[in-house]
Amino acid sequence: MMQAGAIISVTYIHSWPFFYCIEAFYDFDITTIIVQPVERIAQAWGNGEKILVYGDYDVDGTTSVALVYSFLQDKGGADFYIPDRYSEGY
Repeated sequence: MMQAGAIISVTYIHSWPFFYCIEAFYDFDITTIIVQPVERIAQAWGNGEKILVYGDYDVDGTTSVALVYSFLQDKGGADFYIPDRYSEGY
């Protein structure tokens, strides 16, 4: 077991049995995931369409809505919607 405040080396981390399992989750090309949404947003702005950022009311949902909404507002405009937890639920 490590002591608090110990310095962890990359070699030490690579020795962890689950390290390579975690690494496998990130084995993808980000451009295959991000290109289509970015092109669609650009198309919407070009056509004068409105963009709605629809989120969730939990912490990660409101945080992601705030980040994406802020970015889109600075670049070309958007609106957001977070459903009411009690009246709309999941």
